[in-house]
Amino acid sequence: MKFSKLHIAIAGGAGLLLLLSFFGYLMWLNGQPAVLAKSSDVDPLTKLPLKLDLNPMRDRTSEHAANEFLRSMREGKCHDELSQWEDDYRAKRDPILATALRRASEPTLGARLLADAERGDSSAVRRAIEAYRDNPENRYRSIEPEVNAAGYEMLRGGKGEAAVIVFKANAALFPRSGNVYDSLGEALERTGKRDAAIAAYRQAIALDGNLFSSRDALRRLAPVP
Repeated sequence: MKFSKLHIAIAGGAGLLLLLSFFGYLMWLNGQPAVLAKSSDVDPLTKLPLKLDLNPMRDRTSEHAANEFLRSMREGKCHDELSQWEDDYRAKRDPILATALRRASEPTLGARLLADAERGDSSAVRRAIEAYRDNPENRYRSIEPEVNAAGYEMLRGGKGEAAVIVFKANAALFPRSGNVYDSLGEALERTGKRDAAIAAYRQAIALDGNLFSSRDALRRLAPVP
């Protein structure tokens, strides 16, 4: 069976639309809080929601805490784990849920970094990121994409220079990440720093040859004669 150019164009357009929809969904998730939704049903004793829908892009603390609990149970530490659980339950405490709900109401990482980034204080931005990374609550979190999301939050808000500061701090903390340099290149390009953007895109490709966004940017900014 032969396919006409029209069939191929339709199939390609449909695939591109699906891809754009997927990336749009990921960007939407990046802008959402850690807790997406809470059930209306509550525990009769603690009055806390029976179900939480957590944002997979923002916080998986509770999942990792649950895995630690199960591992302790398998290792025979049942009494220690359950006695603490019973104390918390009778006191109407749920440390994991309390942490998730508290974090859902806290400012995003981008909001915390914005003031220092707008002042151009790269040292303060890096210290804030390192403090965030070293917080025991964040020991299971992937900090690199969170910092990247903070930079894009600023970029979307028209604060390009602040975004450059954040992306540069992320590149300093994660120098082996091609994606970080790709994002830095985008911010530099948007703020009119063409030569620096080209250098960042080239570094991104050197680290990850599959970054087609960087390749496209270089074809646009530095076409080969």
